[in-house]
Amino acid sequence: MKVRILLIFLILILPTLGFSQFKGKKCKEGCAPAVSIYSIRNDTVQEIEYMFKDKPNHVMISLLGGIENVKHTLKVTSKNAIIQPVAGTRNEYMITPQDELCEIIVDVITYEDYLIVRRDTINGKSVKKVVDIYRPKTYMIGYERIEVR
Repeated sequence: MKVRILLIFLILILPTLGFSQFKGKKCKEGCAPAVSIYSIRNDTVQEIEYMFKDKPNHVMISLLGGIENVKHTLKVTSKNAIIQPVAGTRNEYMITPQDELCEIIVDVITYEDYLIVRRDTINGKSVKKVVDIYRPKTYMIGYERIEVR
């Protein structure tokens, strides 16, 4: 009987304990900066799967990991696509791919220090501890290769 309970615990509960902290994690502390690229088609925002060749594709760039709260400028480049910012919006671009595969590089130019902070418990008190400091520079935080149809 005890073996059955132990097996049920190991099969059902243990996997959810270990990996549940990473599912859908949008963290504000302790994460390295990252980027997500979304496609805007017919007033719908969805994760980008492919782009249309020789046509402008409306794309939105989203920053994650706390760097969106730091003063910055977003720079999107590609050597095999034409990229133009959309007037009147922030972090939205019109990308026209020229090859079969579109490579998008996202850089962030910061104007203040970006701190990676972790909370530690010392003597029963929760204390913020600086893990890493990124000085104001240009950082490549995203590189995506997207199929072109």
